[in-house]
Amino acid sequence: MLTWGNEAKIKAKTRLAAGAVWSITGVSKENMNSEDRDLQRRLRELEEQVSRQTNQGPGQTPLNTDWRSGWNQVKPRIEQMLGNLPEWYRGLPSLGKAGVVVVGIMLGLSALRTVFSLISLAVSLTILGAIGYIGYKLFFAPNSPDK
Repeated sequence: MLTWGNEAKIKAKTRLAAGAVWSITGVSKENMNSEDRDLQRRLRELEEQVSRQTNQGPGQTPLNTDWRSGWNQVKPRIEQMLGNLPEWYRGLPSLGKAGVVVVGIMLGLSALRTVFSLISLAVSLTILGAIGYIGYKLFFAPNSPDK
């Protein structure tokens, strides 16, 4: 059973144990508070330094929402890769050059097939729409008097 006297003894022992832990580590509560303040101050200084370097106000995160700036970073890399293609192709052996030509032709024909399929789809939908419109006019549209 826990009485007031026992509760006071337990609290005192807890405080004593906490003090022993602080004294074993050689750090007092006052020193911890000053260390916390030093760490907080250093953190604020680092945040200000980062915000100055990114030209952002405090509390704002640097966020690039303009797609053109991203494209301007990628564009030189793409141009460099495309500029290196002829040199890469010239360095291939004859069999490698033939393989690249065959794969290029296959990709070209596949793209052409896709374009023709899309054109065929557009023509089919146009014809289907025209048939539907004519059917609507013949069967469902109210007959208007001739003027």
